[in-house]
Amino acid sequence: MMNEQIIQNLATDALITGGIMGVCFTVAIGILISLSWSSRQRQSDRMYKLEDEVRKLRTSINILEIDKKYEV
Repeated sequence: MMNEQIIQNLATDALITGGIMGVCFTVAIGILISLSWSSRQRQSDRMYKLEDEVRKLRTSINILEIDKKYEV
């Protein structure tokens, strides 16, 4: 009778511990995925800014070439 109670308590404790570990694992994976997406978003933002700067430079170069072409 006493052994059955001890075994039942151990099994309950094991289930609770496993559940807590599962939750912790899920949270850790969620954090890693979030950080990964955040990093990709920052990289995407930097690429957009670079593309915008390249576009501005090309426009400026085109304007300078047109001005140079029509200089008297």
